[in-house]
Amino acid sequence: MRRRRSKAIEPIITLTPLIDTAFTILIIFMVAASGALRSLSVSVPEAAGGQTVSSQNERIAVYITSLGEITVDGIATSYESVPELLAHANAATPVYIVADGNAVYKNILKVAGKIKESGFQNLSLTVKGP
Repeated sequence: MRRRRSKAIEPIITLTPLIDTAFTILIIFMVAASGALRSLSVSVPEAAGGQTVSSQNERIAVYITSLGEITVDGIATSYESVPELLAHANAATPVYIVADGNAVYKNILKVAGKIKESGFQNLSLTVKGP
């Protein structure tokens, strides 16, 4: 009896499911990343006079929203932890408080007090120019 030779079956890798899975994961990460990005909306009050400050390389910006949210150089924080975020900076570095026009004045003064307690003397409030 003669043996039949069967043709060797070559394995085939189908790339379609792999590409579909990669695109699905990419879409999930894109949606998750867009939800993670959040910007603060601060409406700065206008001022009639004052001095314009040129942009400096070394400065610290503290944002206070009308809801009382505090951000130090883009890092969201609470009132109590403002000194911890400022501990890494030189005390001679200028600190700019950018507060929303509808922010509670008491919150602005509390944050300014914490900044002064941290040893910073060059403190400015930022307003819109005329």
